[in-house]
Amino acid sequence: MCKCKTDNLKSNCSFFILQNQKSRKEDIMKNIKTAIIFIAAISVLIFIREADAQSVIIMADNGQIVDCSDNSSFANDGVKNLNSITEEDYPYLKNVECLKNGYFTDYRNLNLQLRDVNRGDNDYFVLEGSGDTIDIKATYDEDGNLIESTLIKKNTQVPLAILRFIYSHETFNSWTMTGNEIVVKDFDPYQTEYKVIMSNGDETQVLNFKEQGESIAYQN
Repeated sequence: MCKCKTDNLKSNCSFFILQNQKSRKEDIMKNIKTAIIFIAAISVLIFIREADAQSVIIMADNGQIVDCSDNSSFANDGVKNLNSITEEDYPYLKNVECLKNGYFTDYRNLNLQLRDVNRGDNDYFVLEGSGDTIDIKATYDEDGNLIESTLIKKNTQVPLAILRFIYSHETFNSWTMTGNEIVVKDFDPYQTEYKVIMSNGDETQVLNFKEQGESIAYQN
């Protein structure tokens, strides 16, 4: 506290008090600004962490909602699919996010490789790989959306409707299916073609089928 006895000193003292009060106000304002900046920075960090933790949601062409979040738990459907890709997997192949976040890598014995290709102004992704019974190649745009793909599955299970069609004809009563090939375009079950190899002794015949909506057409 400043104590002043003369008018002149009172004047000087008042000036000092005013200056001191002004300095305190400036300090308070600086502290408030610092606190605001600190809170804002913390809020931004929290927002970023929450954004990183948000699910990567993809809607497949058939309307199926697919969660491709990082560290999400993809269901293991058993050993029957360890070396293959099934129709249930197709939505997860429509965008590279599921591939980046671990789908197919944890429990599939598949040699899948995803490459980021940069050629001038043209950026895109290429997926290539194979398993015991499959070959796969797919191209994605720079945002990770599927452009085109071809999936070939060999000597695997064919639809029951095809087997019923084949063995309902007396021609094939004594024939045996010795091989098959399934070709799927763009991971779309409705763009699937089947090649079935039938054998009877030294005779061999190849039967071709194709998905047409909800039915399978014989093409020979």
